[in-house]
Formats: sequence, C-alpha cells, structure tokens
Amino acid sequence: MFIRVKHNGNYDYLQLVSSERIDGKVRQSVIGTLGRRDLLESTDTLAGLMASLGKFTRHAAVLADHRSGRTEMLWTHSLGPALVFGRLWEQLSLPAVLAEALEDRKFGFAVERAIFLTVLHRLMASGGRSDRAAEKWREDYIIPGVEELELQHLYRAMAWLGEELALRYKDLWMVEAIFRAAKTVMETRPIYHKCDATIRGHVFCSFLALVLIKELEDRLAAKGLELEWADVLRDLEALRVTRLVSGAATCELRSTPQGTAGKVLGAAGVVLGPSLMFIGEHE
Repeated sequence: MFIRVKHNGNYDYLQLVSSERIDGKVRQSVIGTLGRRDLLESTDTLAGLMASLGKFTRHAAVLADHRSGRTEMLWTHSLGPALVFGRLWEQLSLPAVLAEALEDRKFGFAVERAIFLTVLHRLMASGGRSDRAAEKWREDYIIPGVEELELQHLYRAMAWLGEELALRYKDLWMVEAIFRAAKTVMETRPIYHKCDATIRGHVFCSFLALVLIKELEDRLAAKGLELEWADVLRDLEALRVTRLVSGAATCELRSTPQGTAGKVLGAAGVVLGPSLMFIGEHE
C-alpha cells in the first residue's frame, strides 16, 4: 500500500493505492483519494493523518512484540465477571437501593462495593463462601471500587445487611421467579458464623446473586439463547486483561471474547473498548 500522485487538470491529487500480485502480475487499485496535494500540504491535514497512522503502527508494534515474547508481563486479571454482572447490578438499581438504606449511616468505606464483591464471589467461586475467601479471591479480578476494601469491611457490610436490608426490602423481589432460578447453579451450603446478622447478610447475598442470574437468563432468553451456566462462567472468567511493558510504554491488553462470552456481553448491554490501551511511559 502506498501514496500515489495523480495529475488531473491544473492540480495534483494524492491517492491511497493498494498493490497485490494476481496470477503472477502486479495489480494496483485505488482505495481512495486523499485530496488536492497543494491543499493538503498547506494545512495540518497530512500531519494529522501521519499522527493517526503512527498510533496504529505503535499498536501493531506492541502486539508483535507480545506475540514474540519481547514484552514484560506484570499481571493478568479476569475482567468479564465484573463487566457483565456489574452492568446488571447497576441496571437493576441495586446501588440506588443500597444508597437509600445507607443514607443515615457513616461507615467510612464503600458498603455497596463490599456487598457487590460478596455477591460476585458467590456467583463465580466454587467451594466455601466466606468473607475471608472473597477478600482473597478478588486479587485475580478487575472489580471497580474494591481496591481499598479490607476483610473487616466485608464483615461489617454483611452484619449491616443482615440487620437492616434483608427485612426492609424483602418484598421488592419476585421471590417465586428467583427460586426457579435457584435450580440453575447455586449450591446450598450452610454458613457458619458467630453473628446471626452476618449469617442473614450472607443469605441475602445469595439471594441477590440469584436476582442477577435470573436477569441474565431472561435477557438471553429474549435473544433466543439458552446457554449452559458452566460455559457462561468459564468464558467470562477467560476474558482477561494483561498489564505489560513494551519498550518505554506500559500497556493493558484485553483478550478476545471466546465461546459464549460475546453473546453474554451483548445480552447485558456491555460494549468493549479498545483491546490495547497505553497507560504510561517510563525512561
């Protein structure tokens, strides 16, 4: 691909031309005309075009280095679960419900984020469902707003949820529909804790997890999709972001959605951004 000068009348025009070999002969075709040469050279148009092309060239160079093992990987975290279930969480107005209940309380930490983390852990993790397990589990995931949470915050959030919210808002949910969804994935395990309020908080988090499951299943069904829940969780887990260093640049590279992930993202109304983002430079 190259730029060709085409003379026409009193002016020269710049054209973008592709070249390929077909049956042993070189064939050229005009992809597009960029404009009059004199006008392009007298303005910043060509400089802007070069800057734009340079951005894509830089992206291509980083991807080539990564494929050949010439980048330094700093970490890899799962992105998919919080993207999908976080969007459903917001669209069901759960942050607003929690904010209203918390209006007169001053906890000094993000209670809503602590509850969402616990709910997401119940959706994604196998085995025990404890605050301590959730606090450790989050380290491998990108979950906005949970970075400053400590284990004590999860304990306090569960105790508050059991004391206040479970009783105040029990009639807001379609209980029959939720228990139909319960047959899909949720394990029934006893929760042991010294505080009855905390036990109720954990039970209510399981309840909220079922709300998110039912919402996603309804949206998939509306698109004529019936997906295996194990496949959904696996493919969301596999949607990951890797932070890496390439030359002087620190970047974040997102994987391509695989399997059911694209359909689930679409059902939840999630639109992915660029697969590669530059987030910093160093000497």
